[in-house]
Amino acid sequence: MNTIALEMMPDHTLAMLPKSEHLSGVVCQEIATRRVAPGVLFLTSSLQLIYKDQHSRHLCAVINHAQGVKTARGLLPPAVLGVCGEVAQLMKTARTSVRTQDLQVKQLVPHPDNPVLIWGIGLPDPNHPDEGRILVLMEESQRHPAALLRAAQRRFMLTDRDTEVLQHLLKGWTNKEIANAMHIGEQAVKEHIRKLMNKTRSRTRAALVITVIAMQRRSMAAEFF
Repeated sequence: MNTIALEMMPDHTLAMLPKSEHLSGVVCQEIATRRVAPGVLFLTSSLQLIYKDQHSRHLCAVINHAQGVKTARGLLPPAVLGVCGEVAQLMKTARTSVRTQDLQVKQLVPHPDNPVLIWGIGLPDPNHPDEGRILVLMEESQRHPAALLRAAQRRFMLTDRDTEVLQHLLKGWTNKEIANAMHIGEQAVKEHIRKLMNKTRSRTRAALVITVIAMQRRSMAAEFF
């Protein structure tokens, strides 16, 4: 286990982690390279909440507000539970020797200002298959949208039109909303999105947005180290 990653997490959170060899280096590095620690949740494989930090409480409220959802106090947003459910299903059907990288689900919750990335990670216990844990990391995109768009335009060699479409995608707009704002047809919007997916090597619309948001984390990591 990466010792920097351990230092980024509270002592009472660490006590809930499975043995260090069950956490992949990729997961540790992602946790370690954050300037500001993400919101952290721990659940059992049956989706029982066993840990919830203060920052995750705030992000759960942001997610509910973004999706217009009202939940009872203490309950997790449907978007978070959906990610956890997918991870639990992966853990249930996975082979014994499966890698942690194969037990991950990411979902971006659109927000006009700060989209929230939900990252669910399955942490199976090889000796006790029914006692696995699900780690959920949540983080808000706090980089200025204009700076993020400029960085994406340079990295992926986007046209001005591509960049404008991407800007609206980051807001969570539908194809129809983008078409109306840009005064073009929905088919033209779909074509721009297809080009954006090709340039970013993304297979889905959600993956495209996550790829761009992930640039922020890499930039923060570079600044930190």
